[in-house]
Amino acid sequence: MKGCSIANTGEGKTLCVVARVFDKLRADPELQVYANFHIYLPRCHFTPYMFLPFNKLKKCMVIYDDVSNTEVLQRYTKVCANYSRKSQMELIFTGQYYTMIPKSIRSIMDFRLYPRIKGNTLYVYERRRGKPPLRYKYYNVFETIGQFYDTDEIVPIPTESDVINELIKICKTKKDIERNLMLYTGNKKERQRLYNIIIEKMGLNDENKANKNEKQQQLKYILYCLNKQYKRDMRTLARYFKTNLTKVFNLIKDVEYELDELDANF
Repeated sequence: MKGCSIANTGEGKTLCVVARVFDKLRADPELQVYANFHIYLPRCHFTPYMFLPFNKLKKCMVIYDDVSNTEVLQRYTKVCANYSRKSQMELIFTGQYYTMIPKSIRSIMDFRLYPRIKGNTLYVYERRRGKPPLRYKYYNVFETIGQFYDTDEIVPIPTESDVINELIKICKTKKDIERNLMLYTGNKKERQRLYNIIIEKMGLNDENKANKNEKQQQLKYILYCLNKQYKRDMRTLARYFKTNLTKVFNLIKDVEYELDELDANF
């Protein structure tokens, strides 16, 4: 489920989202919340750069406060779209104007929240796709809901080391790293560069080396059989396997050496 909270500065767009979080946490003891600002409630996780632990996302709310970068918003919606359809994820963006959210994203919104503060009461008008609208209000909102977050909180712009450290902290698999890097940048070369740094630091590249070595072992026995048993010449094998002649020659010689060693030991 995807939605947005739209209001000018000081009119309660973040306040009404926190109120929604408060209500849903009380109603569901399994719900987890991820937001790019601190929410001082149980099961609320601070994700300053909006990276997510995709390997354990199930029943959750993801809150992206103060959307301003259209490119980031489009990437975020694209990556999270499958999760919000297939899992119990509620994705909420907040912004000052409805037009800040691209039309392509607005068209898939399931609900829109329009808050208004009058005195010490928060009024929320919720438009829902295919359903009647809802109206609700929270009394003494600043003494109740207002205490659960800091309206003056500023999240610093991340450095590269911040990004790397945050991804190492929350990612458990290579897929997690890839998905979060897609949230971070649309530049493929930059994603690949950061991916290589992160898997090196996490020790995940050892798995790649093991797989590569295993494939190399399989290839050399296949080349030996094709060359010796089926009389395929080395140049033909090099072209077929898209490698160079020297490599084919060396791999076949490796097998011959292994066979000689086995023969000598019997």
